[in-house]
Amino acid sequence: MPLLNFFQLQNLLFAFMMFAAGAALDLGGGGGGGTDGGTDGQGTGGDGAGSGDGTGGEAGNDGQGGADGGERDGGGGGGETGTANQADPNALVDLGDGRTVPGKWKNLFDQAQKAGLGKEVKQLYFAQQRIAKAFPNGGVNGAIELAEQVEQFGGIEGIEQLQSDIETYHEDAELFERGDPRWIETSFQENPEASLKAFNHALGYVADHNPEHYDHVMAKVVLDTLDNGSPVAHIYNLLAGLKDNPQAKAAAEALAKWYNAVKDTASKIPEKKIDAQAKAVTDRETKVEQREMQVRYTQVNTECHPVLVGQVVKTLQAEAKLKNLDLKKLADDYPGEFRSMKNEIQREVMQAAIKDQRFVDKYYALVKKGDLKRAAAAVNAKHEKIVPGIVLQVAARYGFMRGKKAGNANAGGGKANAGGGNAGDTTGWTRVDQKPANHLIDYGKTSQAMQLDGKYILKDGKKVIVHY
Repeated sequence: MPLLNFFQLQNLLFAFMMFAAGAALDLGGGGGGGTDGGTDGQGTGGDGAGSGDGTGGEAGNDGQGGADGGERDGGGGGGETGTANQADPNALVDLGDGRTVPGKWKNLFDQAQKAGLGKEVKQLYFAQQRIAKAFPNGGVNGAIELAEQVEQFGGIEGIEQLQSDIETYHEDAELFERGDPRWIETSFQENPEASLKAFNHALGYVADHNPEHYDHVMAKVVLDTLDNGSPVAHIYNLLAGLKDNPQAKAAAEALAKWYNAVKDTASKIPEKKIDAQAKAVTDRETKVEQREMQVRYTQVNTECHPVLVGQVVKTLQAEAKLKNLDLKKLADDYPGEFRSMKNEIQREVMQAAIKDQRFVDKYYALVKKGDLKRAAAAVNAKHEKIVPGIVLQVAARYGFMRGKKAGNANAGGGKANAGGGNAGDTTGWTRVDQKPANHLIDYGKTSQAMQLDGKYILKDGKKVIVHY
């Protein structure tokens, strides 16, 4: 919703609340009296209209009854509500469209509907809820601050361009880290002059800090020069052919020795010599960094794990409600299977999360920077997206969310449905209302599939099936 429209709706809501408050103050004037409500709290008040000073019908003694005052004609009053059990204004009330709101807001929506503002007030309320969820610490101000920051980055297009640039730099960095020759090719294609300067600087740096590598590279250059059009081979052959001249023979041998040394240096890539002291320092720094990162990971996991458990349970509860299942009873009757299912859900959620390399890179960067709050928020947001689908997949494999079906089982046998699914032929099985005690069950004869169907074979040979 645009911010301008949001503030227009906010002002509209404020004006309406003032209107509703004023109207509420004028609801209890004089007028015709109604009849009394029932004494057991179930009766309704009078509906009569009047012009005198009588009051409306009284509510029941236990606070459940209520009187509906009639239309005023000269100040008739509505009925008084009971005082023994006032309704909680913050209790959630169903709007009839799948959404729930505190009762005080439901009353306000009803008043707004009468004033022709129902849609606008609902839009404002739920817009506020979405903003509060997206910006738990900032609300509207947080949204405005974010909009300003986005604008500083050039708006949505600027951020998209920035993301594209980051991906390009990331690919470029990967090529460099792998030593891929395409990194050099790309560099010279994009900026040949700067690349040549960097090449000259690189040669000087390698000569100073890695002389063995420099000698190897230069030997390849020299060897290529000698083998392509140089007179060295001709001179060698000429000197070697003067067999009666000892000096020529010695010169030929010296030339051959020098050539072979160059060729040997050019053909062997030298190994990097590791400074033992520098390596020890690097190893210590690496270990310290690893321990620090592990501590940070532990802190983030400690914060995120309860949130993940809550997300899983919330999804299971919602699915159980849709399929008319008693999740708590299932958990109590199948503690081992239920615990195993939740553990598998959590494991698959984490496995799915780390398959997203962009998310992993972002998470690692935040942890390394020490921004654990944002790291935890990123993990929670990622889990929230993938938890519902994984919960349904794993729960389906365990058979917990198969839903109830009508059955005609009886105490002597017949068809029955247990644990939310069709148990098949139950002839010879006795129907019970709860799972037998563990010490009575013969688990050697009761398979896990039977348990998920609510079937148990007892140690005394009796067969029972649980009906939920």
